[in-house]
Formats: sequence, C-alpha cells, structure tokens
Amino acid sequence: MTTQHDPGPTLDTEGVSQYTGISVSTLRQQRVKGGPDSIPYIKIGRSVRYLRSDLDAYMAARRVTSTIEARAKARQEPMQFPGQLVEISPEMMAQRPPKTAKRGAGR
Repeated sequence: MTTQHDPGPTLDTEGVSQYTGISVSTLRQQRVKGGPDSIPYIKIGRSVRYLRSDLDAYMAARRVTSTIEARAKARQEPMQFPGQLVEISPEMMAQRPPKTAKRGAGR
C-alpha cells in the first residue's frame, strides 16, 4: 500500500504548481507583478514558500458551479496588475484631445 507524503503547511513553487495546476512560470509572474489575483507567499532568504491555507482560500474563492457563474465572477473580479488596468473617469475623457479627421475624409 502506498501512502501519500503530506508536505506540511507550506509548499514550494513546484509543489504549488502540482497542487493548483497553475504553471511555475505563472506563479513567478504573479510574484513579480503582484495584484489582487496573486497568491500570497512567504520569502525567507531566497526561499519562496506558500501557505497551504492561502492556497485553499485562493482556490475556494474561485470555486464555481456553472460556466455562467464563472463568467459573472470574472466580470466582477477582473485580473488587475499595477499599471495594467486603468479606469477612465468622465473627467479624463473630457480632457482627451479630439480625434483628427482622416485624410481624404469628406471627399
């Protein structure tokens, strides 16, 4: 009989990838960019560790029962990284320069 080894309360990046199905490169990108869709991690020296409780909470927050629910959740919680998504206010729109007419327009 084979018993599965319990890695304990923390996992390294490769363990997180196996546990969640998120690629190692995506986890690395999340650590660099941060943002609300990133999984919290612990940095001790050069070692990166993830708490299993954080992984479980991350996955539970993304649990859905239908594709309709998944789409609605995606619209409510857009993936945002610093400098990537900017909300444009009406004031900002008013400050935009007017579009210039294309050459040959109106002929």
